[in-house]
Amino acid sequence: MTRALALFEVLVGLAYGFAVFVFLTSMFGISTPIWGIQFLLYWGSMFAGPLLLLVGGLLILISVAPKLGSILVIFGGAALTCWVLYFLYGIADETVRQGTDKGMIMIGAVTFLVVLAADVAAYKIGKAAGVLR
Repeated sequence: MTRALALFEVLVGLAYGFAVFVFLTSMFGISTPIWGIQFLLYWGSMFAGPLLLLVGGLLILISVAPKLGSILVIFGGAALTCWVLYFLYGIADETVRQGTDKGMIMIGAVTFLVVLAADVAAYKIGKAAGVLR
């Protein structure tokens, strides 16, 4: 059961990391980025959640350090949840100003459900590893 949940966390981390990578490269196509501390903090924090999910899930899958892996998965899930809530806040703010965009609302809802499932899986992994009570 834990291995299936860890595989799910790895897949969520890969999918979200790929989406962030596509967003980053498309932004590079629009304009030249200003490299600085703000750029590094923003994009670094965007990649932190998927990276933690990926590394933590792989540590659990290959049974090298399952406790460390479960801790990384929990923090990665928390980071993704924070970003998705920020994204949903932006959708709500945009909807109030410009009207309802059903496609963007559906993307936000699906993303929220996937991240919520990843959080539940992280909780179950942490409980099985003895990190959470």
